[in-house]
Amino acid sequence: MNLLRFTPAFRDEVWPALDQAARDRLERYWSDLLRYNRAQNLISRRDPEGQLASMMEECLRAGRVLTACGLGGGRWADVGSGAGIPGLVLAAAHPDQDLVLIERRQGRCDFLRREVAALELVRVQVLESDVRELELEPFDVVLAKAVANPGEIEGLCRHVVGRLLVVFGRASDEVA
Repeated sequence: MNLLRFTPAFRDEVWPALDQAARDRLERYWSDLLRYNRAQNLISRRDPEGQLASMMEECLRAGRVLTACGLGGGRWADVGSGAGIPGLVLAAAHPDQDLVLIERRQGRCDFLRREVAALELVRVQVLESDVRELELEPFDVVLAKAVANPGEIEGLCRHVVGRLLVVFGRASDEVA
């Protein structure tokens, strides 16, 4: 994992605040994701290290805010988990957090299951399903990144959100 791909503020503040086990899990996830990306196209192949660094930084900062606001310890879900961003990143940093990764594509679920096992994330469950078809108790925190246009995500996830919906955007997203 090349920390030079991250911002100086991340290298100086966020990374050192993580315990060694969390850093080890994140470094393993980084390596695995880049390796599997060659075959599965989990993230863009255009500057994958730069994109992954940016996304991981965003996720870890969001995790700090969520826990500082007292939302840690509840039930969290990552809708449209894909490559595990933000879900696996947050689980790697907060392994005591109950988290469900919801993904409808089998190949992505296979990757997620391998990572959950490799990172020894015993509080993380992978659920192969379309969020629109789920009938579950609402989650305290629902995370969504690139699952739909930001203007559509609230409607897509409304029935599984108990307290807070956190939408991670992309530069190309437009809110309708």
